[in-house]
Amino acid sequence: MSEERRLYLIFGFLVIIVWVLSFQTSVAIKPLFSALCHQKPDRCFQIEGLPMAVCSRCFGFYSMLAFSWFIPLFLSIKVNKKAFVTYFIFIIAINMIDVIFNMSGIWMNNLLSRFFMGMLLSLPIPFLLNPSPINTKIG
Repeated sequence: MSEERRLYLIFGFLVIIVWVLSFQTSVAIKPLFSALCHQKPDRCFQIEGLPMAVCSRCFGFYSMLAFSWFIPLFLSIKVNKKAFVTYFIFIIAINMIDVIFNMSGIWMNNLLSRFFMGMLLSLPIPFLLNPSPINTKIG
C-alpha cells in the first residue's frame, strides 16, 4: 500500500471520528468545532432538546464526507477532476448565495435545506483527494 493511500485511509477514519463527535451535545465537545462552525443553537439539530456540537450545514458536510470517503477506493469510477472542481466551485457559490440571501431576508432557509447544502458541498472532496484509487481512471 502506498504512503498516499495509507494517509488517505487514516484521514478517512479521522473524518468518521469527527462525524461521530458532531452528534454530541456535550459542552466539552463544542470547543473542538468552534473554529469551524458558528454553533448557533437555533441552526443546530437537537438531540433530546440539546443542540448538536455543529450547525445543520456542518453536520451535512461531515455526514456526506464520512459516507462518501471510502466510495472512490472500491468503485471503478471515471473521475474528471476538472468537472469535480467546477462542481465544487458552483456549490460553494450556491452556499454563499444561500447564506447572503438568508441574512438579507430575501428568503429563509431551514435546518434541512442547510443540511443538504452542506452535503452537496462535501460530496466531491473524496474524489478530488483520493490518490489513485483501485481500478479508477482519473481524467
